[in-house]
Amino acid sequence: MSGCRSLFPFAPAPASRAATGRLSRAPRPRSGRHPRGPGGGHSAPPPGLSGAMLPHFVNVVLWAIVSVALPAVQTFHALQEKTDGPDAPQKTWLFYWVAYVAMSWVFFYFDWAFRIPFFVLSWFMDVYFEVQILLVLFLVLPKTQGIRIVQAWVKENGVEAAKTVMDQTQGFALEGYRLATGVLSGIDKRLE
Repeated sequence: MSGCRSLFPFAPAPASRAATGRLSRAPRPRSGRHPRGPGGGHSAPPPGLSGAMLPHFVNVVLWAIVSVALPAVQTFHALQEKTDGPDAPQKTWLFYWVAYVAMSWVFFYFDWAFRIPFFVLSWFMDVYFEVQILLVLFLVLPKTQGIRIVQAWVKENGVEAAKTVMDQTQGFALEGYRLATGVLSGIDKRLE
C-alpha cells in the first residue's frame, strides 16, 4: 500500500518501514504536541481549499455514462430509424463521435489551457470535471440536444473557420521554411 494514493488528500501519511522492517514513527517533540498538528495529523484542510465537489471515482463513472453510454444508446436508436436527409439523427450522432474523438485529442494536449479559468474558482471548490459533465449532458440529453446546435454552427461557420486556421498555419509554415532555408544557406556559405 505504500505506492497507493489515499482517497482523502488530507489524511495523514502512512507510517513507513525502516531498514530493520519495524514500523518507524517520527519522534514526538518535547512539548507533547504532535508535529502534524493538535489532531495528530487529522487536521482540517487549509482555509479556502475545500477539495473536489464530487470524488474522482464518481466523476469517472458519471463521465463514462454521460459521454459514452448514453450517446451509444442514442446512436443505436438513430441507426435503427430509416430517416434520410440533412437533419437525419444518424448524421448528428456521427458528428458527436467525430467531435468526441477530436475533443479527446484537444484535451490531451491542451487540458492545461481549459483549466486556467477554473484556477481561481478552485480556491473555493474544484468543479472542473463537474462542468465538463454538465456540458456533455447538455449536448447529449434528448430534451436539450445541444449537439444539434453545435452541428448547425459548424455547418454555417465551419468552412470559414477552417480556412482561417489553414491560412494561418500555411503562413506560419512558410515563414518557418524561409527561416530554416535562410539559416541553412548561411551555414553553406560559411563552410565554402
